[in-house]
Amino acid sequence: MESFLSKRVLMTTHQLIHTTPSTAADSSCKRSRLYGLSCQSEEAASPKIHKDGTPLRPIVDFTGSIGYNVAKSLADILSPLVGQTEHHVLNSKNLADDLKDLTIEEDEILNSHDEKDGAIPFLDTLIIRKPDGTVKLCIYRKKTHTDQYLQFTSHHPLHQKLGVIRTLLDRNDSIVTEQHDRDIEEQHIRKALSTCGYPNWTINKVKKDKSSPKPKCTSKKDKNSEKSRGLVVIPYVEGLSEKMARVFRKFGFSTAMKPHRTLRNILVHPKDKLLTNKKAEVVYEIPCADCPKSYVGETGRSFGVRLQEHQKEVQKFESKQYTRSTRKSSMTDQHKSAITDHVVATNHNIAWEEANIVDRESDKTTRWIKEAIWIRRRGENILNKDEGAYKLHNIFDQLIHTTPSTAADSSCKRSRLYGLSCQSEEAARLAVKRN
Repeated sequence: MESFLSKRVLMTTHQLIHTTPSTAADSSCKRSRLYGLSCQSEEAASPKIHKDGTPLRPIVDFTGSIGYNVAKSLADILSPLVGQTEHHVLNSKNLADDLKDLTIEEDEILNSHDEKDGAIPFLDTLIIRKPDGTVKLCIYRKKTHTDQYLQFTSHHPLHQKLGVIRTLLDRNDSIVTEQHDRDIEEQHIRKALSTCGYPNWTINKVKKDKSSPKPKCTSKKDKNSEKSRGLVVIPYVEGLSEKMARVFRKFGFSTAMKPHRTLRNILVHPKDKLLTNKKAEVVYEIPCADCPKSYVGETGRSFGVRLQEHQKEVQKFESKQYTRSTRKSSMTDQHKSAITDHVVATNHNIAWEEANIVDRESDKTTRWIKEAIWIRRRGENILNKDEGAYKLHNIFDQLIHTTPSTAADSSCKRSRLYGLSCQSEEAARLAVKRN
Protein backbone atom coordinates (compact mmCIF):
# COMPACT_ATOMS: atom_id res chain seq x y z
CA MET A 1 0.00 0.00 0.00
CA GLU A 2 2.80 2.45 0.93
CA SER A 3 4.76 1.73 -2.26
CA PHE A 4 1.60 2.17 -4.33
CA LEU A 5 0.84 5.47 -2.61
CA SER A 6 4.40 6.73 -3.06
CA LYS A 7 4.33 5.85 -6.76
CA ARG A 8 1.00 7.66 -7.27
CA VAL A 9 2.20 10.76 -5.42
CA LEU A 10 5.47 10.86 -7.41
CA MET A 11 3.65 10.47 -10.74
CA THR A 12 1.15 13.18 -9.86
CA THR A 13 3.86 15.52 -8.57
CA HIS A 14 5.88 15.04 -11.78
CA GLN A 15 2.81 15.81 -13.87
CA LEU A 16 1.94 18.89 -11.80
CA ILE A 17 5.48 20.25 -12.00
CA HIS A 18 5.34 20.13 -15.80
CA THR A 19 1.86 21.66 -16.04
CA THR A 20 2.17 24.40 -13.41
CA PRO A 21 3.82 27.04 -15.69
CA SER A 22 0.96 26.96 -18.21
CA THR A 23 -1.55 27.01 -15.40
CA ALA A 24 0.20 29.98 -13.81
CA ALA A 25 -0.01 31.86 -17.07
CA ASP A 26 -3.75 31.17 -17.39
CA SER A 27 -5.55 34.37 -16.51
CA SER A 28 -8.71 32.41 -15.67
CA CYS A 29 -7.15 31.34 -12.36
CA LYS A 30 -8.52 33.28 -9.43
CA ARG A 31 -6.48 34.69 -6.57
CA SER A 32 -7.05 33.00 -3.21
CA ARG A 33 -9.19 35.17 -0.93
CA LEU A 34 -8.19 35.64 2.70
CA TYR A 35 -11.14 36.52 4.91
CA GLY A 36 -10.71 38.21 8.26
CA LEU A 37 -11.72 40.88 10.72
CA SER A 38 -12.57 43.63 8.28
CA CYS A 39 -15.67 43.60 6.09
CA GLN A 40 -13.76 44.48 2.92
CA SER A 41 -10.16 43.64 3.81
CA GLU A 42 -8.55 40.58 2.29
CA GLU A 43 -5.48 40.81 4.49
CA ALA A 44 -6.74 39.90 7.94
CA ALA A 45 -7.69 36.78 9.90
CA SER A 46 -10.09 35.64 12.58
CA PRO A 47 -8.74 35.53 16.16
CA LYS A 48 -8.50 32.25 18.10
CA ILE A 49 -9.64 33.69 21.41
CA HIS A 50 -9.27 30.37 23.28
CA LYS A 51 -5.49 30.39 22.67
CA ASP A 52 -2.93 32.35 24.71
CA GLY A 53 -2.05 35.62 23.02
CA THR A 54 -5.11 35.38 20.74
CA PRO A 55 -3.27 34.22 17.59
CA LEU A 56 -4.87 34.85 14.22
CA ARG A 57 -6.24 32.06 12.04
CA PRO A 58 -6.58 32.92 8.36
CA ILE A 59 -9.69 31.79 6.50
CA VAL A 60 -8.75 31.19 2.88
CA ASP A 61 -11.09 30.60 -0.07
CA PHE A 62 -8.88 28.47 -2.33
CA THR A 63 -11.58 27.65 -4.92
CA GLY A 64 -10.50 28.26 -8.49
CA SER A 65 -7.03 29.47 -7.53
CA ILE A 66 -3.79 28.36 -9.15
CA GLY A 67 -3.27 25.52 -6.67
CA TYR A 68 -6.87 24.29 -6.61
CA ASN A 69 -6.37 21.55 -9.21
CA VAL A 70 -3.21 20.41 -7.39
CA ALA A 71 -5.21 19.99 -4.19
CA LYS A 72 -7.97 18.13 -6.05
CA SER A 73 -5.47 15.72 -7.60
CA LEU A 74 -3.86 14.96 -4.25
CA ALA A 75 -7.28 14.56 -2.62
CA ASP A 76 -8.24 11.97 -5.24
CA ILE A 77 -5.13 9.97 -4.28
CA LEU A 78 -5.38 10.29 -0.51
CA SER A 79 -9.14 10.14 0.10
CA PRO A 80 -9.45 6.35 -0.54
CA LEU A 81 -6.79 5.80 2.14
CA VAL A 82 -8.54 7.81 4.86
CA GLY A 83 -9.60 5.54 7.68
CA GLN A 84 -7.56 2.59 6.47
CA THR A 85 -4.81 2.79 9.11
CA GLU A 86 -4.91 1.46 12.68
CA HIS A 87 -4.27 4.99 14.01
CA HIS A 88 -7.41 6.50 12.47
CA VAL A 89 -9.94 7.94 14.92
CA LEU A 90 -13.48 8.05 13.56
CA ASN A 91 -15.07 10.11 16.33
CA SER A 92 -15.10 10.61 20.10
CA LYS A 93 -17.02 7.40 20.76
CA ASN A 94 -14.54 5.41 18.69
CA LEU A 95 -11.71 6.95 20.71
CA ALA A 96 -13.44 6.13 24.00
CA ASP A 97 -13.93 2.50 22.95
CA ASP A 98 -10.24 2.19 22.03
CA LEU A 99 -8.98 3.72 25.29
CA LYS A 100 -11.38 2.24 27.86
CA ASP A 101 -9.13 -0.81 28.51
CA LEU A 102 -5.82 1.01 28.06
CA THR A 103 -3.18 0.84 30.79
CA ILE A 104 -0.14 3.13 30.69
CA GLU A 105 3.03 1.58 32.09
CA GLU A 106 5.33 3.42 34.49
CA ASP A 107 7.97 3.99 31.80
CA GLU A 108 5.37 5.45 29.39
CA ILE A 109 4.03 9.00 29.22
CA LEU A 110 1.14 10.88 27.64
CA ASN A 111 2.70 13.18 25.08
CA SER A 112 0.97 16.09 23.35
CA HIS A 113 1.51 19.82 22.84
CA ASP A 114 -1.75 20.33 24.76
CA GLU A 115 -0.86 18.00 27.66
CA LYS A 116 -1.34 19.57 31.07
CA ASP A 117 -1.21 17.89 34.52
CA GLY A 118 -1.37 14.41 33.04
CA ALA A 119 -4.42 15.14 30.90
CA ILE A 120 -4.76 15.57 27.15
CA PRO A 121 -7.77 17.17 25.40
CA PHE A 122 -8.65 15.51 22.09
CA LEU A 123 -11.80 16.37 20.15
CA ASP A 124 -14.40 16.83 22.91
CA THR A 125 -12.73 14.23 25.13
CA LEU A 126 -10.37 14.81 28.07
CA ILE A 127 -7.97 11.86 28.48
CA ILE A 128 -6.78 11.61 32.11
CA ARG A 129 -4.07 9.27 33.41
CA LYS A 130 -4.89 7.80 36.83
CA PRO A 131 -2.23 6.93 39.44
CA ASP A 132 -2.60 3.18 38.73
CA GLY A 133 -1.84 3.71 35.03
CA THR A 134 -5.39 3.27 33.76
CA VAL A 135 -7.14 5.97 31.75
CA LYS A 136 -10.43 7.69 32.44
CA LEU A 137 -12.32 9.91 30.02
CA CYS A 138 -14.37 13.03 30.65
CA ILE A 139 -16.08 15.64 28.47
CA TYR A 140 -13.74 18.45 27.42
CA ARG A 141 -14.89 22.01 26.85
CA LYS A 142 -12.71 24.91 25.78
CA LYS A 143 -12.40 27.93 28.06
CA THR A 144 -14.50 29.91 25.61
CA HIS A 145 -17.36 27.37 25.60
CA THR A 146 -20.58 29.21 26.46
CA ASP A 147 -23.03 26.32 27.03
CA GLN A 148 -25.40 28.06 24.62
CA TYR A 149 -27.69 25.60 22.90
CA LEU A 150 -30.91 25.92 20.92
CA GLN A 151 -33.28 28.02 23.03
CA PHE A 152 -36.42 26.19 24.09
CA THR A 153 -38.52 29.22 23.14
CA SER A 154 -37.07 29.35 19.62
CA HIS A 155 -39.28 28.68 16.60
CA HIS A 156 -38.25 25.05 16.05
CA PRO A 157 -40.23 21.79 16.25
CA LEU A 158 -40.22 20.06 19.63
CA HIS A 159 -38.44 16.94 18.36
CA GLN A 160 -35.42 19.05 17.38
CA LYS A 161 -35.20 20.51 20.89
CA LEU A 162 -35.48 17.04 22.39
CA GLY A 163 -32.74 16.01 19.96
CA VAL A 164 -30.39 18.53 21.58
CA ILE A 165 -30.97 16.88 24.96
CA ARG A 166 -30.56 13.39 23.54
CA THR A 167 -27.25 14.32 21.87
CA LEU A 168 -25.78 15.68 25.12
CA LEU A 169 -26.95 12.69 27.17
CA ASP A 170 -25.74 10.18 24.56
CA ARG A 171 -22.31 11.81 24.56
CA ASN A 172 -22.19 11.56 28.34
CA ASP A 173 -23.08 7.85 28.27
CA SER A 174 -20.74 6.91 25.42
CA ILE A 175 -17.61 8.90 26.37
CA VAL A 176 -17.42 9.35 30.15
CA THR A 177 -16.04 6.17 31.70
CA GLU A 178 -16.77 6.54 35.44
CA GLN A 179 -20.21 6.84 37.00
CA HIS A 180 -19.18 9.65 39.34
CA ASP A 181 -18.04 11.76 36.39
CA ARG A 182 -21.25 10.90 34.50
CA ASP A 183 -23.35 12.24 37.37
CA ILE A 184 -21.33 15.46 37.42
CA GLU A 185 -21.70 15.84 33.65
CA GLU A 186 -25.46 15.26 33.82
CA GLN A 187 -25.81 17.99 36.44
CA HIS A 188 -23.80 20.30 34.16
CA ILE A 189 -26.12 19.46 31.25
CA ARG A 190 -29.23 20.10 33.35
CA LYS A 191 -27.91 23.47 34.49
CA ALA A 192 -26.91 24.55 30.97
CA LEU A 193 -30.25 23.49 29.47
CA SER A 194 -32.15 25.18 32.28
CA THR A 195 -30.37 28.42 31.38
CA CYS A 196 -31.57 27.91 27.79
CA GLY A 197 -35.17 27.59 29.01
CA TYR A 198 -35.60 23.80 28.95
CA PRO A 199 -38.06 22.56 31.63
CA ASN A 200 -37.18 19.47 33.65
CA TRP A 201 -39.89 17.38 31.99
CA THR A 202 -38.07 17.53 28.65
CA ILE A 203 -34.88 16.04 30.11
CA ASN A 204 -36.84 13.41 32.05
CA LYS A 205 -38.76 12.47 28.89
CA VAL A 206 -35.56 11.94 26.91
CA LYS A 207 -34.03 9.88 29.73
CA LYS A 208 -37.16 7.73 29.85
CA ASP A 209 -37.09 7.21 26.08
CA LYS A 210 -33.41 6.24 26.26
CA SER A 211 -34.04 3.69 29.00
CA SER A 212 -36.89 2.03 27.07
CA PRO A 213 -36.08 2.29 23.35
CA LYS A 214 -38.61 1.20 20.75
CA PRO A 215 -38.17 -2.41 19.56
CA LYS A 216 -36.69 -2.75 16.09
CA CYS A 217 -38.63 -4.40 13.28
CA THR A 218 -37.62 -8.06 12.96
CA SER A 219 -39.94 -9.53 10.35
CA LYS A 220 -39.86 -8.60 6.67
CA LYS A 221 -43.57 -7.75 6.84
CA ASP A 222 -42.99 -5.20 9.60
CA LYS A 223 -40.12 -3.60 7.69
CA ASN A 224 -42.21 -3.23 4.54
CA SER A 225 -45.12 -1.75 6.49
CA GLU A 226 -42.87 0.92 8.01
CA LYS A 227 -40.99 1.68 4.80
CA SER A 228 -41.51 5.30 3.78
CA ARG A 229 -42.67 6.21 0.29
CA GLY A 230 -40.41 9.26 0.33
CA LEU A 231 -39.19 12.26 2.30
CA VAL A 232 -40.91 15.65 2.19
CA VAL A 233 -39.01 18.70 3.50
CA ILE A 234 -41.36 21.47 4.66
CA PRO A 235 -40.68 24.89 6.22
CA TYR A 236 -41.52 24.92 9.91
CA VAL A 237 -44.52 26.97 11.02
CA GLU A 238 -45.58 26.18 14.56
CA GLY A 239 -48.95 24.45 14.73
CA LEU A 240 -49.27 24.05 10.97
CA SER A 241 -46.23 21.93 10.10
CA GLU A 242 -47.10 19.31 12.74
CA LYS A 243 -50.56 18.88 11.19
CA MET A 244 -49.06 18.59 7.71
CA ALA A 245 -46.61 15.97 8.98
CA ARG A 246 -49.51 13.87 10.29
CA VAL A 247 -51.25 14.09 6.92
CA PHE A 248 -48.09 13.04 5.05
CA ARG A 249 -47.53 10.21 7.52
CA LYS A 250 -51.05 8.95 6.85
CA PHE A 251 -50.10 8.46 3.19
CA GLY A 252 -46.74 6.86 3.97
CA PHE A 253 -44.43 9.86 3.58
CA SER A 254 -41.78 10.91 6.08
CA THR A 255 -41.30 14.62 6.78
CA ALA A 256 -38.39 16.81 7.76
CA MET A 257 -38.96 20.35 9.04
CA LYS A 258 -36.56 23.13 8.22
CA PRO A 259 -36.60 26.66 9.67
CA HIS A 260 -36.95 29.06 6.76
CA ARG A 261 -35.37 32.03 8.53
CA THR A 262 -32.86 31.97 11.40
CA LEU A 263 -30.74 34.51 13.24
CA ARG A 264 -27.66 32.69 11.95
CA ASN A 265 -28.72 33.28 8.34
CA ILE A 266 -29.38 36.94 9.09
CA LEU A 267 -26.37 37.81 11.25
CA VAL A 268 -23.56 35.33 10.57
CA HIS A 269 -21.57 36.07 7.41
CA PRO A 270 -18.01 34.75 7.91
CA LYS A 271 -16.99 35.55 4.34
CA ASP A 272 -16.74 39.05 2.95
CA LYS A 273 -19.29 39.66 0.23
CA LEU A 274 -17.64 39.34 -3.16
CA LEU A 275 -18.24 42.27 -5.47
CA THR A 276 -20.09 41.41 -8.67
CA ASN A 277 -17.23 42.45 -10.95
CA LYS A 278 -14.86 40.11 -9.08
CA LYS A 279 -17.02 37.00 -9.42
CA ALA A 280 -15.62 34.42 -11.81
CA GLU A 281 -16.92 31.34 -13.64
CA VAL A 282 -20.17 33.01 -14.63
CA VAL A 283 -22.76 33.34 -17.38
CA TYR A 284 -23.53 37.02 -17.94
CA GLU A 285 -25.90 39.24 -19.91
CA ILE A 286 -25.24 42.72 -21.39
CA PRO A 287 -28.41 44.55 -22.53
CA CYS A 288 -28.80 47.21 -25.19
CA ALA A 289 -30.06 50.56 -23.85
CA ASP A 290 -32.12 51.38 -26.97
CA CYS A 291 -33.79 48.05 -27.83
CA PRO A 292 -34.85 44.84 -26.02
CA LYS A 293 -31.89 42.83 -27.35
CA SER A 294 -29.01 41.64 -25.17
CA TYR A 295 -25.76 39.70 -25.41
CA VAL A 296 -25.18 36.51 -23.40
CA GLY A 297 -21.69 35.17 -22.74
CA GLU A 298 -19.66 33.08 -20.33
CA THR A 299 -16.21 33.39 -18.80
CA GLY A 300 -13.98 31.56 -16.37
CA ARG A 301 -12.28 34.83 -15.46
CA SER A 302 -13.72 37.61 -13.36
CA PHE A 303 -16.86 39.25 -14.73
CA GLY A 304 -15.30 42.73 -14.46
CA VAL A 305 -12.31 41.81 -16.65
CA ARG A 306 -14.53 40.31 -19.37
CA LEU A 307 -16.87 43.30 -19.27
CA GLN A 308 -13.94 45.69 -19.75
CA GLU A 309 -12.85 43.74 -22.83
CA HIS A 310 -16.30 44.19 -24.37
CA GLN A 311 -16.24 47.89 -23.53
CA LYS A 312 -12.79 48.43 -25.06
CA GLU A 313 -13.85 46.71 -28.29
CA VAL A 314 -16.87 49.03 -28.61
CA GLN A 315 -14.82 52.09 -27.65
CA LYS A 316 -12.37 51.38 -30.49
CA PHE A 317 -15.21 51.87 -32.93
CA GLU A 318 -16.73 54.85 -31.13
CA SER A 319 -13.39 56.68 -30.91
CA LYS A 320 -12.84 56.63 -34.68
CA GLN A 321 -13.94 59.52 -36.89
CA TYR A 322 -16.14 58.30 -39.74
CA THR A 323 -17.37 59.95 -42.92
CA ARG A 324 -20.65 58.82 -44.41
CA SER A 325 -18.92 56.46 -46.85
CA THR A 326 -16.42 54.99 -44.37
CA ARG A 327 -19.12 54.40 -41.80
CA LYS A 328 -21.24 52.61 -44.38
CA SER A 329 -18.34 50.37 -45.33
CA SER A 330 -17.56 49.60 -41.66
CA MET A 331 -21.05 48.20 -41.25
CA THR A 332 -20.11 45.27 -43.49
CA ASP A 333 -17.04 44.43 -41.39
CA GLN A 334 -17.11 41.51 -38.97
CA HIS A 335 -15.92 42.74 -35.60
CA LYS A 336 -14.53 40.69 -32.76
CA SER A 337 -17.60 41.20 -30.62
CA ALA A 338 -21.27 40.79 -31.53
CA ILE A 339 -21.93 43.81 -29.31
CA THR A 340 -19.73 45.96 -31.55
CA ASP A 341 -21.53 44.66 -34.64
CA HIS A 342 -24.83 45.77 -33.09
CA VAL A 343 -23.50 49.24 -32.21
CA VAL A 344 -22.09 49.71 -35.72
CA ALA A 345 -25.25 48.53 -37.47
CA THR A 346 -27.80 50.41 -35.34
CA ASN A 347 -25.86 53.24 -33.65
CA HIS A 348 -27.42 52.08 -30.38
CA ASN A 349 -25.93 52.53 -26.92
CA ILE A 350 -25.06 49.61 -24.65
CA ALA A 351 -26.34 49.67 -21.04
CA TRP A 352 -23.04 48.68 -19.46
CA GLU A 353 -24.22 49.60 -15.96
CA GLU A 354 -27.09 47.10 -16.30
CA ALA A 355 -24.83 44.19 -17.26
CA ASN A 356 -25.37 41.40 -14.77
CA ILE A 357 -24.56 37.80 -13.89
CA VAL A 358 -27.41 35.40 -14.67
CA ASP A 359 -25.77 32.11 -13.62
CA ARG A 360 -22.64 30.70 -11.99
CA GLU A 361 -20.92 27.39 -12.68
CA SER A 362 -17.37 26.19 -11.96
CA ASP A 363 -17.42 23.28 -14.43
CA LYS A 364 -16.56 24.62 -17.89
CA THR A 365 -18.73 22.20 -19.92
CA THR A 366 -21.76 22.75 -17.71
CA ARG A 367 -21.18 26.51 -17.94
CA TRP A 368 -21.18 26.27 -21.76
CA ILE A 369 -24.47 24.37 -21.58
CA LYS A 370 -26.00 27.02 -19.34
CA GLU A 371 -24.80 29.75 -21.72
CA ALA A 372 -26.53 27.93 -24.61
CA ILE A 373 -29.71 27.65 -22.54
CA TRP A 374 -29.76 31.37 -21.76
CA ILE A 375 -29.12 32.24 -25.42
CA ARG A 376 -31.97 29.93 -26.49
CA ARG A 377 -34.28 31.44 -23.89
CA ARG A 378 -33.79 34.95 -25.25
CA GLY A 379 -35.08 33.88 -28.67
CA GLU A 380 -35.10 36.76 -31.18
CA ASN A 381 -33.88 39.29 -28.60
CA ILE A 382 -30.29 38.06 -28.74
CA LEU A 383 -27.22 39.80 -30.15
CA ASN A 384 -25.00 36.71 -30.29
CA LYS A 385 -23.64 35.59 -33.65
CA ASP A 386 -24.04 31.92 -32.70
CA GLU A 387 -25.62 29.70 -30.04
CA GLY A 388 -22.57 29.67 -27.80
CA ALA A 389 -19.72 27.23 -27.24
CA TYR A 390 -22.06 24.26 -26.81
CA LYS A 391 -24.43 22.99 -29.51
CA LEU A 392 -27.66 22.39 -27.61
CA HIS A 393 -30.06 19.98 -29.31
CA ASN A 394 -33.49 21.30 -30.27
CA ILE A 395 -35.07 18.53 -28.24
CA PHE A 396 -34.66 20.78 -25.21
CA ASP A 397 -36.71 23.64 -26.67
CA GLN A 398 -39.91 22.58 -24.93
CA LEU A 399 -38.08 22.42 -21.61
CA ILE A 400 -36.53 25.84 -22.16
CA HIS A 401 -39.90 27.34 -23.25
CA THR A 402 -38.62 29.19 -26.33
CA THR A 403 -39.90 27.18 -29.30
CA PRO A 404 -40.99 29.21 -32.38
CA SER A 405 -44.63 28.06 -32.02
CA THR A 406 -44.74 29.16 -28.40
CA ALA A 407 -43.18 32.53 -29.24
CA ALA A 408 -45.66 33.11 -32.08
CA ASP A 409 -48.77 32.09 -30.12
CA SER A 410 -49.97 35.23 -28.37
CA SER A 411 -52.35 33.20 -26.17
CA CYS A 412 -49.46 31.34 -24.57
CA LYS A 413 -47.83 32.89 -21.54
CA ARG A 414 -44.08 32.58 -21.51
CA SER A 415 -42.54 31.17 -18.33
CA ARG A 416 -40.86 33.74 -16.14
CA LEU A 417 -37.28 33.13 -15.04
CA TYR A 418 -36.22 34.06 -11.50
CA GLY A 419 -32.57 33.78 -10.41
CA LEU A 420 -31.06 30.36 -11.04
CA SER A 421 -33.83 28.69 -13.02
CA CYS A 422 -34.66 25.12 -12.10
CA GLN A 423 -35.49 24.56 -15.79
CA SER A 424 -32.00 25.70 -16.77
CA GLU A 425 -30.42 23.41 -14.18
CA GLU A 426 -32.53 20.47 -15.39
CA ALA A 427 -31.73 21.12 -19.04
CA ALA A 428 -28.03 21.34 -18.22
CA ARG A 429 -28.13 17.99 -16.40
CA LEU A 430 -30.02 16.31 -19.24
CA ALA A 431 -27.58 17.67 -21.80
CA VAL A 432 -24.59 16.36 -19.82
CA LYS A 433 -26.19 12.90 -19.53
CA ARG A 434 -26.99 12.88 -23.24
CA ASN A 435 -23.32 13.42 -24.09
